[in-house]
Amino acid sequence: MAAIINQAPRECRAARIKAGGRKEFIYPDDFPHLREHGGDFYAWQENGIWYIETTLTGKALREKMDGMLPHSHKPF
Repeated sequence: MAAIINQAPRECRAARIKAGGRKEFIYPDDFPHLREHGGDFYAWQENGIWYIETTLTGKALREKMDGMLPHSHKPF
């Protein structure tokens, strides 16, 4: 099972950098799904691929994904 993490925030950040703006992620501006739904983690599935938008990192992100994805397909 594939998962793509923070695709929209990376695209927002890249466009801002190209325009000469800040290089770090800006919350909530770069996270449209979190801005809309709240929280620090939002996931949805399209065509068998999980898309994840999150501000979580490290252990907190692993624990969240371990609870979401089938145990036989852990990406970590």
